[in-house]
Amino acid sequence: MKKLRKVKKHWVAVSIGIATSALLVNNVAANEVGGGTSEILQPTTVTSSAIEKTNEIENTPSSTENGDNASTATVQTTTPSSNVSDSASTVTETPTKSADSKQIGRSVFRSVSASTPAEANKNQSKESVPTEPAESIEPALKPEVKADEEAIKAKAIPEIPKENQSKKIQDAITEDVRTVVSKPTVEGVEYDVHYDHKNKWYYVNATDFGLNVSDNQDDTLAVNKALKAANEIVMADPDGTQHTGVAVKLSGIVNVARDKGEIDHYKILTYGSGVPMPIQKGRIDGVQNLSHVTKEEYENLRVDSDGLVRYVSSNGENLTGIALPIYRKSESGSFNQIKIGSEHPNVTGLFGDGPGTTVLKTNLVQLGNPWDSNENDTDNRDHAVLLVENQNGFLVKDLSVSIQNLKEAFGEQHDGFYVKGMPYYGKVDGVLINDSDNVTVENVEASGANKAGIRFGSSYNSVSNISLPGWGRPRSVSNLIAGKAPGYTFSSLNLGENNKVLNSNTHNNRVAGVQFSYQTNILIEGTTTSENGHKLNGSTGYGFASEAGSYNNGIVFRNNTSTYNYRKGLDIHDGDRILIENNISYGDRLLGISVYNRNFKMENVVIRNNVVTQDKTNRLVRDDLKVDGKFTHGHDYLQYEAIHLQTNEKSQDLSADGAVGYFEISNNRIQDLDSSGRTATNQDYNTNAILVRMQEPYLNYVLNIKNNQITGHSANDLIKMINSSNDNIKGTATLSDTSKFANGLGYGSGSINISNNKVELEELYGDPNKDLSAITIAESTSNFNVADKNIRANQDKFRGSVVFQNNDIKVKKTFMSTRPGIIGKQKTMPIISITTNAEGVLFKDNNLDFGEITQSLAKNAATQTPLISLNGNNGTLVQPGLGFDINTTRTPSNLPNTLSRTQPLAFIGNDIKISNISYANNVDLPIRVLETTNLVRYTENNTFTSDSEITVSTTDTKTDPLGNAIYKPTTERLTPNKEKNNAQFNMGVSRFSTSSPSLVNSSEETVPYETIYVNDKTIAAGTSIEKTPGVTGKKIVNTYATSVDNSAYEKTSGTNIMNYGLRNYYETTNIREATDNDRIPGLLRADYTTTDGKIMTATKTYSYTDTKKQTQTTEMTYRYENLPIGLKNDTQYTFTDENVTTAPQNRVVHVGTRTSKAIGAFDQFDVDFETEYVNDDTILVGDTVIKTPGVKGIRTVSYRETRDNDTNDLISREQVSDSITTKPIKQVVLVGTKPLTVTAQRTEKQDIDFDIVKVPSDKLFVGEEEIQTPGVKGTRTIVHEDTIDNRNNTVISSRVISDEQTQPVNQIVLVGTKPLTVTAQRTEKQDIDFDIVKVPSDKLFVGEEEIQTPGVKGTRTIVHEDTIDNRNNTVISARVISDEQTGPVKQIVLVGTKPLTVTAQRTEKQDIDFDIVKVPSDKLFVGEEEIQTPGVKGTRTIVHEDTIDNRNNTVISSRVISDEQTEPVNQIVLVGTKPLTVTTQRTEKQDIDFDIVKVPSDKLFVGEEEIQTPGVKGTRTIVHEDTIDNRNNTMISSRVISDEQTQPVNQIVLVGTKPLTVTAQRTEKQDIDFDIVKVPSDKLFVGEEEIQTPGVKGTRTIVHEDTIDNRNNTMISSRVISDEQTQPVNQIVLVGTKPLTRRVQRTIELSIPYGIQSIYDDTLANGIKMIVASGKAGLRTIIIEEVYDDKGQIISTDILSSTVTITPTDEIVRVGTAATTATTPNNTDKLSQDSQQNHANTEQSTVDNTKVLPNTGTENNHSVAVTGALALFAALGLTLFKRKEEDND
Repeated sequence: MKKLRKVKKHWVAVSIGIATSALLVNNVAANEVGGGTSEILQPTTVTSSAIEKTNEIENTPSSTENGDNASTATVQTTTPSSNVSDSASTVTETPTKSADSKQIGRSVFRSVSASTPAEANKNQSKESVPTEPAESIEPALKPEVKADEEAIKAKAIPEIPKENQSKKIQDAITEDVRTVVSKPTVEGVEYDVHYDHKNKWYYVNATDFGLNVSDNQDDTLAVNKALKAANEIVMADPDGTQHTGVAVKLSGIVNVARDKGEIDHYKILTYGSGVPMPIQKGRIDGVQNLSHVTKEEYENLRVDSDGLVRYVSSNGENLTGIALPIYRKSESGSFNQIKIGSEHPNVTGLFGDGPGTTVLKTNLVQLGNPWDSNENDTDNRDHAVLLVENQNGFLVKDLSVSIQNLKEAFGEQHDGFYVKGMPYYGKVDGVLINDSDNVTVENVEASGANKAGIRFGSSYNSVSNISLPGWGRPRSVSNLIAGKAPGYTFSSLNLGENNKVLNSNTHNNRVAGVQFSYQTNILIEGTTTSENGHKLNGSTGYGFASEAGSYNNGIVFRNNTSTYNYRKGLDIHDGDRILIENNISYGDRLLGISVYNRNFKMENVVIRNNVVTQDKTNRLVRDDLKVDGKFTHGHDYLQYEAIHLQTNEKSQDLSADGAVGYFEISNNRIQDLDSSGRTATNQDYNTNAILVRMQEPYLNYVLNIKNNQITGHSANDLIKMINSSNDNIKGTATLSDTSKFANGLGYGSGSINISNNKVELEELYGDPNKDLSAITIAESTSNFNVADKNIRANQDKFRGSVVFQNNDIKVKKTFMSTRPGIIGKQKTMPIISITTNAEGVLFKDNNLDFGEITQSLAKNAATQTPLISLNGNNGTLVQPGLGFDINTTRTPSNLPNTLSRTQPLAFIGNDIKISNISYANNVDLPIRVLETTNLVRYTENNTFTSDSEITVSTTDTKTDPLGNAIYKPTTERLTPNKEKNNAQFNMGVSRFSTSSPSLVNSSEETVPYETIYVNDKTIAAGTSIEKTPGVTGKKIVNTYATSVDNSAYEKTSGTNIMNYGLRNYYETTNIREATDNDRIPGLLRADYTTTDGKIMTATKTYSYTDTKKQTQTTEMTYRYENLPIGLKNDTQYTFTDENVTTAPQNRVVHVGTRTSKAIGAFDQFDVDFETEYVNDDTILVGDTVIKTPGVKGIRTVSYRETRDNDTNDLISREQVSDSITTKPIKQVVLVGTKPLTVTAQRTEKQDIDFDIVKVPSDKLFVGEEEIQTPGVKGTRTIVHEDTIDNRNNTVISSRVISDEQTQPVNQIVLVGTKPLTVTAQRTEKQDIDFDIVKVPSDKLFVGEEEIQTPGVKGTRTIVHEDTIDNRNNTVISARVISDEQTGPVKQIVLVGTKPLTVTAQRTEKQDIDFDIVKVPSDKLFVGEEEIQTPGVKGTRTIVHEDTIDNRNNTVISSRVISDEQTEPVNQIVLVGTKPLTVTTQRTEKQDIDFDIVKVPSDKLFVGEEEIQTPGVKGTRTIVHEDTIDNRNNTMISSRVISDEQTQPVNQIVLVGTKPLTVTAQRTEKQDIDFDIVKVPSDKLFVGEEEIQTPGVKGTRTIVHEDTIDNRNNTMISSRVISDEQTQPVNQIVLVGTKPLTRRVQRTIELSIPYGIQSIYDDTLANGIKMIVASGKAGLRTIIIEEVYDDKGQIISTDILSSTVTITPTDEIVRVGTAATTATTPNNTDKLSQDSQQNHANTEQSTVDNTKVLPNTGTENNHSVAVTGALALFAALGLTLFKRKEEDND
């Protein structure tokens, strides 16, 4: 059981102003109050609990605690420092709670600066992160004092310039005066540094580095090269100042390659919450692991088209889950991004030619697990298309980021953008600015991201790898800080500073257009955001949004346009110092502007000058998180809210006690509101204008809701201001913290001002089903969490004010009851309802026209409600029977409730009007216009008007003690016509002077015109056009004054204002004016004292069971001091009477809502290259060689097409650039200078052929020959001098310089004359083919043929004469000696010409259906029919001409030659109109359940109950009028015509109060483990340990006090009452440091082979070698060191030295080159061979002759291997030894 500290409580008005006067001017404040009251103004002391809380949150030093005794409180006598911080004053306070103390207010006021320096220029490491601004002592600003409001407001509004504030960017922007000092060389790239006149900075062009502006190849390599070069470029100013780094320009289509991944596996996740979770214990048949479903298993699943699958949960339920594919990168795929990281600290920016013409283009590929929406700290940096990280000063400008979804890119079934059931699936950001400061994103279009188009965040703050014992898996650093995790403070955060989004366009992204977290002073201005989210889902789709749970301070949304986002337009999930101004929200689905906080305080918000327009067509019709699509009752998907402001959404008490906040919703136009329509599941929509929830129990604040215009067809709520002061435990709304205030309630109301708002609606509904009026101001006046069996703990504090004035509301129809079909409570609520603990209420100068009013559920006076209900603090009924102890003996039997009658209400100058009013079943009830409870009324000059006659009550001449009218039972009918101060409407004059109000001023004033904003889709978003100028009007304003006169009331009522209720039993003392709350002029405060002069107190102990079923107790002491009691006499109040003489003319402004996208178009042209000629003496004169081929460049002309984002219609087209995007490559040509010719002698030897002399011989056959005498050739020697062409090495001229010869000898040849051949004749015959002649014949069909005369072939006869070779009897030649022939006879063929077809006529007849004419008949029932005149069909006659095939008599074509018809006769049918139904009455009886009244009984245990009096049910009799179907006597409809009831008898139940528990002590002993201290020892080897001193455990003895349940003797809670321990003795362990290894040096000698020097000798025969001097091998000495482990195994070997100790001597050999004429044996060759063999032997000996120092054991074996290896190294001449040799030589 939680033991709550009992704390005495003051019943005080929490007056910050009095405390402040004590701080600043103590003496003056004392004098104002009067004698004997200065003690009251002494400031109390901040308690330690408050200091600790402040320190934990804000890192400020604590002050001294003075305790709880009022007598020890010290008076602050010095004025606090006047240092002014940049934020609103933040006050920390905790009042002292002594029973008899008269101290009030606060003693310490501390201000927290919420701003950071405008220029941080973070060059420090990221370990130096910002700390939450420290508090400074300064004069406290008081929300209750109007004069302080402007100062509070000024501190609340952040001032963020549009200019980039980093020194880096300021230095980069310059005139074109700098020169390049150095730039890095990039292989294969020639580039220049350019100057951009638009941005006034220097840059390199990525096209110079290989960026192709139009192809589809990846460009990231080229961009990375450009970034690296830009980072290293150094430039200098004229004065020599150097600057490192320039920007990078992109052009055209910049492809960021991301190839389609492949599915690795599937996960089955829960469906329905929007935050899918892994399924731990579910099952699907055929699947082993639902978190890792294989592709084979998936093929067998029944997955629907939405990716949903059924599974069985651990408790056997059949549920729906999400079958999610998990992708991985394919082996050959790409997944690239453009990153500017810490390696690019000097790059100043990345920019292009503008959106559409410079496009970073990629595919929507997502790898691995999705975004974890449960933890919300997924590291998705690798998925960003453009990542800017760890930068301080950077610009992203003039480009688009376009992401194609999977359907567009790859034709996939799912697009990777919308995953049903997973609104936060995506990880892909368009632009991600991570852990960076002073980054400006300007003129950037971002679309298609499944996370955010543009996002600012901090991976530094991610806790994905943090493991904190006892803290589970925290979601973020913010949660750790908010939860006060050990080691985590505000300084643990890394906050981005001064980041901006300017003039950009974010659309069609899945989660948000712009999203940010962990930012200070972030500005979004001039930016359009549209259609983010998905039409099927309402969970995401933000225009701009801060991320929930992240700290953000200083946020400005200005001049932006948000249209048709599928959740919210402008949204803050967490942040402070927020300014949202001059924005357009048009058609955003659920919320136009939404601001709230979760993890960090939010104390300053200004929402002003915005236009918020609802489009009722943009509604979510089905909940995609539900299988049936039906919305949960009350779900926010069913509603639309124009402006939503909420503090402390999770009820975590984030503001320090005494903090001061400023909130403003002003000058906004909210239009086109419409609550009509229903969802696809037939559920009603809900539309609200302004909702404010203040849920910080200890925050004091100013709230201004003023000058807003609200128009449209219909709305539920106009203004909801719900102030919850409940102090909840750890954000649990059902548990209250009573450690600070025993009732678990904070201070309550702030200074609330709702003024000058104008409303025009057709219909107004309110939310009576939720206990809410159309205009609601509600305060926590009691705590339902702290309530015993008798009564709740009530609010005991008064603070602030409620001002509702100068509002103009005009509604045609107002519905005050729950409408039919609406789920929830069926009840009737006032139109305006205020319940508050403010010190006073001012309701003044309002014009309220509610039109036609319906209270459809009001059947009698008990169910009727007033139009306006104003209520003060309800207090508590102080009765001894309810457990109260009172500090006096004068205790009446039933002490009345005084605390509900203390707050003054000034109700002045209000005009209230209706058209008429109706009630349930047209009952006649007297109207109730105004109802006030628990308020002291001050009323004057109020009117009520009705256009029609209404029923009113008559009233008594007196009022009740508070000034309310006393109604009589009698009524009358009348038509009220603006009669002032009519008591029948509870608006009689009360507590004001009986004299008529005096006219104090009459003046002519200007009537300002209104501005009507018309959303215009023909105008670009972000622009507006004034169509009609506004013209101001004129009015006469008469100002009247009236004075407070309490005595006037006392005379008429007979009641003293200071003497009623409790004031009959106690004295009202110390009456003083509350000058520190001037929002309620003349406010008085007083104390209630007993007869012995003590402050009256009432004490009660509340014992209750909380929602965790734990019994809690808290003691509440109500102190009746410093209470508001009324208004000071003679306080003047004014009201006005206005008469418009010249009506103003409205200004009409058309606001652009057309969203667009930019698309690039590119034309490309060739650019010719240059040619350079270079002389080359290796090339012949006249020749040229192309050294470098020329390549044409590309000139790109880019155009930006602006197209409508919805219709794709072309809006504009402009040329953006005309530039050389690919430079031409110069052609280099080498020109020859080498001479063309050379001369050379050439000796030519020519044979002189001998002649052949032939002599006939008849001994040889003809053709045979035989040499008789062989011939001998002669010789001719010619010496030429040639001139040679060098180009082709050819001789181009030659001359003979000598020519000599020897004569040949003739050859004699015998030639045969003997004949070789004979002749013979041969005859040959050949056929000659006949011709075919075709003759037409009409006896054959076309296409048929017939032979009439057969053809006959001719004959050819040829006679040959052959020549035959006698030697082998073969024909060797032939000739034709005759050739004769007989001619052929032609073949005659008949060809058919007879036609194939004939024509014939054919007649066809067709029926024509008749029409059926239906005639009403009252002789037939409705639904019956009868034929009166049968119909007769008509006839159609068609004559066809057919073409017939004669061969088979079939029709092959047809045509119509005539078509005639006779008309049909219509059929007449009688249709019954005779009614089918009759009506009858039916009586239904229903039981009415009785109530159960619980009465305490000390005879029963707590928790036991016993029925004392059984309940008896009542009876409800309902008479229905049923509509009966006569045909079958069944009921088809019914209505209720009467409904009466007898009341039930309550059941009395005794509830046990007998205690359930006892306490007992229990002792627990625990061992305390000793520490192990390790001491180094060189006596032990490394790795060995030895216990020197054994450890001894300590002992911890804990004494518990247990609370035991008597019923079952079980312990239900426990607390520790003592905890002692004996310390353990540490165990000392020696740890070895003695080395385990040893080192051995050894020497190795290696032979160095000698070389061979050859001397060529032309006196020796060619090939002969002779050794002149023998070679001698050298010697190399190598020293190595080997390291062995303790097992003798080698660990490593190092060469210490390598020295040549004997230098080798080369062998000298003579080699013969003289020509040889004979082959003889040569001994020299053998000697040379022997020498070579000896040399080879010497080389071999390098291994055999190696000398190794002796060693033993395994080392010896290893040395052999090492020696052999080293010898091999030496033989191969490895570089290692060569380097050692060079080092030693």
